Amino acid sequence: MRPDRDDGFVAVATAGLVFVLLGVATLVAGLGAVAVARHRAATTADLAALAAAQHAVNGAGEACGVAEQVAVAQGARIVDCRLDGSVATVEVSVRPPGRLGSLGPARARARAGPAQPAMPTPRGRPADGGPTAGNPRG
Repeated sequence: MRPDRDDGFVAVATAGLVFVLLGVATLVAGLGAVAVARHRAATTADLAALAAAQHAVNGAGEACGVAEQVAVAQGARIVDCRLDGSVATVEVSVRPPGRLGSLGPARARARAGPAQPAMPTPRGRPADGGPTAGNPRG
């Protein structure tokens, strides 16, 4: 018998490799869950801001109440909701699942309101810049 035999080395190396791969897989899954939570927060903020802007004419209380309903339906919570005229700004938070939730929530902010025209249209011209009625050359 040789005293420097390597019996069992392959089993130990395989166990170590499996352990490292499990660690990497856990890290990747955790990062994926955090990315999903961030995207959910952004999407929910967009939806809540659009809902609040749609109800802005009824006042900040009702607009932010509707935004809260939208956020709760998406599994999020409203952090801040403000109305500046007819423009709504909403910030929401979404907690990642599992132990990652203990690290803190993912937050996102969105604004929504009526679109403003980029430039005023010249007098007598339609908004699309086409010819005026009765004058095919414009």
